[in-house]
Amino acid sequence: MDRFNSYHYGEGKTGDGQHVTFTCPTDTAIEEVQEILKNKFRDFDIPSAHQVNVGHGAYGMYSRYKIKQHKYAGGGPNDGGNWGFIEVLEIKNPPDGRCGIVIHECNSCTGAVFTEWATLTDANKAFKKNWLEEKTNVVFPLSPGFKRRVVCGLMTPWFYAVGDQELFGDFTFPEGLQNDPKYKLGQRFIIEDYSGDLILKTCLGCRHYTIKETLHPYTEHCYRIVQWDDGTFWDDKSGSIGRSIRPLRDDELWIDEAIQQFHRLLSGKSKNFTINFTDGSKFVGVLKQTSEQKDLPTAEGRYYVVVHIKGVTKAKKGWVDFKPNLVVSNLFKHITLKFKDQGKDIERIKVEDQVVTRGGKKWSGVFYSSAESS
Repeated sequence: MDRFNSYHYGEGKTGDGQHVTFTCPTDTAIEEVQEILKNKFRDFDIPSAHQVNVGHGAYGMYSRYKIKQHKYAGGGPNDGGNWGFIEVLEIKNPPDGRCGIVIHECNSCTGAVFTEWATLTDANKAFKKNWLEEKTNVVFPLSPGFKRRVVCGLMTPWFYAVGDQELFGDFTFPEGLQNDPKYKLGQRFIIEDYSGDLILKTCLGCRHYTIKETLHPYTEHCYRIVQWDDGTFWDDKSGSIGRSIRPLRDDELWIDEAIQQFHRLLSGKSKNFTINFTDGSKFVGVLKQTSEQKDLPTAEGRYYVVVHIKGVTKAKKGWVDFKPNLVVSNLFKHITLKFKDQGKDIERIKVEDQVVTRGGKKWSGVFYSSAESS
């Protein structure tokens, strides 16, 4: 059997720093290929650069990835100079296991945002139903197949990277940054908002711009636009984003460590964590599961299930293959979502037999939703 019948995408750099996109068999680790590129190859001579132009009305955006635009709607600029568009994209060669089905939105007021979807059908249905909806941040998470939402603001989403642009999380590495003495790339900041809550953000760079006074054209004022790692941005011309904003001090680094450890706990990469304070005291974080959660089947394998559907007398029986992921963490949720897509509601599910995959994946993290303040 041809090993390349099943493959995955990756990106790496040669010893001379040239950016390379590659595919390799699924039984070969991407990190292994990246190491070979770095140590064995200086550069490659590529006859022609591969770029895709994705049309946005009379305009378009380039990408180094193979992208197919399935749906598009947009308009502007109007008399006020405002514009916006929304599109459904299928990225056919997403690197590093990224989601290749997205709905990308962008406008002149708030910038860009994209949502990830389980299937192209899910994304097309959500687009068709809600493309005129202003509050997609509310309706999209309630739609079947929704995975997550990423706010980009002024940042360019990763799938519109071109040439040798680096990927920085969900974004392309920002270009045209100025050397600002305070807002430096990678600097962590503590922001106290107007309600008194503390928010930790990472600066992704700063751009300077000048504005001339209308009545005094020789008088110029310099302003800054600061970009944050959560996709938001701050323009110091329009005012503060809270009561205070300051760099994270050395004696506050435990805050950063606690957030990172907490993310590992939520994603199932650890079962507990400890933060040591300078006075000798400790903070211990442990995820305590309820008795109902402990009984949920979360291990990869095959399960023989009996499913009782609401309004149907005869139960459905059969074997189901299951592998947990960030969308479905347990077998019951997996089955419930499958029937929900068919417009059917589940009354109860019973597992009568199972064959757990040896060395298979088992979910141990947690899903959560943000609490709304009253």
